[in-house]
Amino acid sequence: MLESISVPWLAHCRDKHYKWGPVKPFRWTNDPKDPIEQSGNRFSDSGGATQHFKYGRVKSVGHISGRFSGKRISGVQSTSARIHTKSGYRTYCKARVRFSAKLTG
Repeated sequence: MLESISVPWLAHCRDKHYKWGPVKPFRWTNDPKDPIEQSGNRFSDSGGATQHFKYGRVKSVGHISGRFSGKRISGVQSTSARIHTKSGYRTYCKARVRFSAKLTG
């Protein structure tokens, strides 16, 4: 059973001079209130968060999915971030990360 997974990411924005991140760690946790869906050799989860920073806020939304293969997992994480500053600047950023890792435990 997958208990948690962390996938760092760096989002590229519509404004080519701007990047959001790197975000590390971005942790997915198998919480009883919001579990990582697992069926057979597949898993998936999604969620979002709003974070405030000195100059505004960012709303991140992410989705992760993948599969188990022996003692390894592999998959993809897709994340988007909408950034709004107090001065009125807005941009949209997105990241897609393919990953592979060895299971621990």
